[in-house]
Amino acid sequence: MNKINIGQDLNNLSQKLVNYFFKIYLNKPLLNIALSGGNTPKKFFQLLSEKKEINWNNINIFIVDDRHVSLDSNDSNYNLIKSSLIDHINIPKENFHFIPYLKTLEESKEFYENDIVKFFNLSENEYPNFDFILLGIGNDGHTASLFPENFNQNSIEITTVAKNINRINYDRVSLDLQTLNNSNYIVFLVSGKNKKEILQKVLKKDKKYPASYIKAKKELIFFVDNAAY
Repeated sequence: MNKINIGQDLNNLSQKLVNYFFKIYLNKPLLNIALSGGNTPKKFFQLLSEKKEINWNNINIFIVDDRHVSLDSNDSNYNLIKSSLIDHINIPKENFHFIPYLKTLEESKEFYENDIVKFFNLSENEYPNFDFILLGIGNDGHTASLFPENFNQNSIEITTVAKNINRINYDRVSLDLQTLNNSNYIVFLVSGKNKKEILQKVLKKDKKYPASYIKAKKELIFFVDNAAY
């Protein structure tokens, strides 16, 4: 049974998500979270930055995935999350963990994975345990940068890459499936009538789509506006 929280529009939905996140925060004020980019979560980030009761010293923010572009690019998830959230909250610089833009995609992946391993003090064959992850769903059923073309449900890696996929503009680094599924709370934030068809397929766990494989240790919940539902 899917848990679904419906909002009348993206603004209303984003406020509901802030309230949901705040309840998680109140239960565990020291949080490790991972956020996705894109236009849909921008309102959520704005409203979250205005939540004065949150002590950001106790929250570590990671990025779910990013394109292999310079950090100041308009296509960079780092840039979007920084300008929409980080720049508006009082958070220590070291609490924001992002995928660097290095010479090669593989170097960027390795750097980010090493950062995660060190931060979570992981042994071999262990995965990080994020408290909260925010995901979206693409029209093709991708989530994070797990596309139908590069998705491997049996992968045991912490991070992965999406490369040489002709229809996407940039190669990408992403948290992989096992890392995502080792998280406590996962939210899919879905908005707009163009997501209606794919949302129904993912809700029915259609295995053609990577988003259908996502599960959480405690709760997986869909935050959806009326247009998408």
